[in-house]
Amino acid sequence: MRKFLPPILWLCLLCLSLYPQSPSVQDLQKQLAFVGKLPFKHDVTIRYVSRPELDQYVERIVDHDYPDGLAERENLFVRLMGFEREPVDLKAIKIKLLRESAGGFYNWQAGELLVLSDYGDLNMISALAVVHELRRAMQDQYFGGGRKTGEPGDIDDRNLAAKAALEGDATFAMVQYSREFSSIPLAVDLLTSYNSDALMSFTPISNSTILHRATGFIKYFLMMPYIEGLKYIDVLFKKKKWKEVNRAMTAMPVSSEQVLHPEKYLKKELPVRVLIQYKPEGYRLYHSGVLGEYFANILVMEEDCYVDHAIGWGGDTFELHQSGDSYFLVYKSVWDHQKYASYFFFVMKRFVEHTFKVQLKTGQVGQAGFLAGQSGEGYFFLTRENDKILYVRSNDRVQINKFISGGFYD
Repeated sequence: MRKFLPPILWLCLLCLSLYPQSPSVQDLQKQLAFVGKLPFKHDVTIRYVSRPELDQYVERIVDHDYPDGLAERENLFVRLMGFEREPVDLKAIKIKLLRESAGGFYNWQAGELLVLSDYGDLNMISALAVVHELRRAMQDQYFGGGRKTGEPGDIDDRNLAAKAALEGDATFAMVQYSREFSSIPLAVDLLTSYNSDALMSFTPISNSTILHRATGFIKYFLMMPYIEGLKYIDVLFKKKKWKEVNRAMTAMPVSSEQVLHPEKYLKKELPVRVLIQYKPEGYRLYHSGVLGEYFANILVMEEDCYVDHAIGWGGDTFELHQSGDSYFLVYKSVWDHQKYASYFFFVMKRFVEHTFKVQLKTGQVGQAGFLAGQSGEGYFFLTRENDKILYVRSNDRVQINKFISGGFYD
């Protein structure tokens, strides 16, 4: 069983006597189909398992979706980019989070719902957990939801946006179910007035010790699909009810910008494709991806206070190159207008100087101006040209000097 419950669920427990006769999983399927205005194509197979069995399944699915090689590349990128100052094990965090919070888990590979044996007799709390997973099963039946398509990794804007849509949809369905069939309906209409901690009470990961102990990057990274995803789905629902929500599952958001600003999703405003032309000689490409608006925001976040510094984001890409123990990290972003680029350039400069204890000084090669500096953390380069920003970090002095002297800051 879960180790503790958030306040809103303790209230639910106190009112269990008001809950009608325990529903079966088949009852929940029918009720969820009614709530979401979408019938199941077929009944979901239910298999009750013990906690050790569920834990083993979680580890297998994470191994499949997040192989060690990808996890190692992302661990290094997270540290070199500056999200975390010390080494981090993202795969271990992911496994622990799911093991702590999962009362049920939809296995899309087998098309079955694994439910803890403790949930055999459904009550108000366990019913909500099962409803969340049943909605994931419905996503799979109609839209192929849950099928991770290999790359990109977890620290990538494209995967984050898709996960936010799926988890936001399942959590929203759970909340709407509670309004129809629970004696203690969850107050989804008050979403905009809730802070993040209150909203997390609605989510399947609300009881994770990792979440409650985490600060900064880890906390906001874990919360995003549930918090921002729930808000995103709520906006779609208010536009055209379940018709728009269900349609959105066939056309997933392609950036966290579309999740954070649903009007951009509705207007089909797509991110700009960004390419990095420069390739350091003698290096191999180790990792690459898209950072996106949300990750850019938590990168430059101060004192665990989330602010949308990256508003006006248009697109970006990063590349991490390696040669032995040497690395060459490049991050390039494009913005909707020069004013947005100018603002984020200032925020990025402040972040780099504060995080890596470096004083960036002005320099120029030909007509190209830039900022550069060094500290015990390595060598740093930052420049802006109109609506584009380019940032480089390396521990190879020869290579970064070659890059700077070339003056090709694409």
